Amino acid sequence: MFNDDADPAIMEPIVAAMSAAPPEIAIEVLGAIMGNAQKMRDGLQALDIPKLTINSNRSPSDDDDDDAHGLKVLTMSNVGHFCMLDDPDTFNLMLREILKELVYTNYHRNRKRR
Repeated sequence: MFNDDADPAIMEPIVAAMSAAPPEIAIEVLGAIMGNAQKMRDGLQALDIPKLTINSNRSPSDDDDDDAHGLKVLTMSNVGHFCMLDDPDTFNLMLREILKELVYTNYHRNRKRR
């Protein structure tokens, strides 16, 4: 979940919190997450709104699956699972661009309705 050069000040509290979870609960939660993948896909497809995500390139998602569910994926390099903590400046820049795109799209969609 972390790059080899991850900042210990960021990594250690996350590892400590995750390690403190009772194994029976952590395993059950992980199983529920993994077992609900199809429900998540169905839920994404049912949403008639723009769907964007910022992911690490360490474990890229399936482009065809993303497209089928209307999910636009932006990718960050040299970060782990917690990309917003590993490189907050790049993450925030990307998030700003997403928000600008959503506001612009929504503004023009609403203007057409008038």
